[in-house]
Amino acid sequence: MAEIDLQLHHLGDGLDQIRIVGRLDSAGAQALEQPLKAMIAAAPPRVLIDLSQVPFLGSMGIRSLLTSAQAMRRRGGALGLLNPQSLVDEVLKMTGIQTLIPTFHDVEAARSALAEHVGGP
Repeated sequence: MAEIDLQLHHLGDGLDQIRIVGRLDSAGAQALEQPLKAMIAAAPPRVLIDLSQVPFLGSMGIRSLLTSAQAMRRRGGALGLLNPQSLVDEVLKMTGIQTLIPTFHDVEAARSALAEHVGGP
């Protein structure tokens, strides 16, 4: 089983980023669970998940992204995906996830779009 590396960054203006290095399979989804729960507890959570170093997105990774996005929306926040690799991007398109979780190719575009989706002032 391959390891996954999660790098957490506070980008300012209430935006947090998780950079994932490795496969987002069942083990990767399990490793991502705790940091996402902590970020969801923030009010309102705005999280950008960097997929540029994720070569594989499996069903458990998809489930983790969807449930996290739903939880963040319930708390008035938003989740976005950044720079998916081509194979991961194809999975996102085929499963329709991009209609539920926006995908971005630069941090500034994500910052302004996610700010619009956050409830409150």
